[in-house]
Amino acid sequence: MPSEVERVELPRALGGLCGLLADRQQRVRDDARAVLVSVSKELGPAYMPYVCNVLRATLPDRGFTAHVVGYTLHAVLEAVVGHLVAGRRKARALAAANAQAAAAAAAGGQQGGEDEDLLLAGAGGEGSDDEEDEWRAADTPGGGAAAKAAAGAGKGAAAPAEEPIPEGLLDDALPLALPLIANEIFGEVAEAKEVAQFANNYKEAKKVRGYESYMLLAASVSFGSCMESLLELVRCRLHLASSPSVRNKLSQLLQHAARGVHANPTARAVPLAVWVHGSLGGGLGREEAARERARAAVGGANSDSADKRGGAKVAAIGTVIQATVAGVGKAKRTQLSPEDAAGLHEWLGGGFAL
Repeated sequence: MPSEVERVELPRALGGLCGLLADRQQRVRDDARAVLVSVSKELGPAYMPYVCNVLRATLPDRGFTAHVVGYTLHAVLEAVVGHLVAGRRKARALAAANAQAAAAAAAGGQQGGEDEDLLLAGAGGEGSDDEEDEWRAADTPGGGAAAKAAAGAGKGAAAPAEEPIPEGLLDDALPLALPLIANEIFGEVAEAKEVAQFANNYKEAKKVRGYESYMLLAASVSFGSCMESLLELVRCRLHLASSPSVRNKLSQLLQHAARGVHANPTARAVPLAVWVHGSLGGGLGREEAARERARAAVGGANSDSADKRGGAKVAAIGTVIQATVAGVGKAKRTQLSPEDAAGLHEWLGGGFAL
């Protein structure tokens, strides 16, 4: 249809479908989601911003519809780019396995040839050429088998040609999709998913799909221009990582992001190495600075307590530096700034970079 008609009619059509996702009946939501997924797949990645905008505008971030948003976003992303990402990961894994098998076969063949030369030298080189060829094929340790394995590796299951993934498929959709993922993982939606009674009432609330959506985004955005924006979802919550539940969620996000980057065609060797170097250097610098300020805070608390009580025992616990006065059992707490608290957990980002 003409572009001017499309700008008017497409949001209206998508809005009608998303409106049905707010229905209380599971069957109605499933049918509406299936149609939305089919439409989105037909439109392609360029129209993902439309879909994200309509989802945010139509479905409120409260009640059961908040779970529907995250579930539907993942279903759409999986349909639009999921097959491309899965195909690329499978092709890379198979190519790596074939390369490893070929290397092992070559190493076995080389070792077998060396053993054969030693045996022939000890026997004085006696025997006909036919006997020698037969001996080569049957008795050489690893020789004949290695040759057959090498031939099989060369003629057999070759890595399928990777389906090309256009670069920057979801660059425009990234800033619109990240708030939906953040709300599902860290917002009230995540708390409700942890309540078994609520989760059993709605299919969309049984599992967090935000991690898989995050992986698909990491695999489909431009590495050089969008990686920092993608990781901001984690970095802006590093100061809360002293909580085990938050730290576990951040760790899972980074693990899924790493899988996505591995399948990202724009994460080439040189830009990846440059980014890793800069990320590790900056993260280590911020962590060391935060540790120095934390030690200074502990020293100040220790000095004050010693002056008043005659001694103190100091321990760092998460984001709080606690000085416990010996013999009294009371404690003086010095709250770290959000910047220092985030700096103490920069190791999470370092693990992702490595």
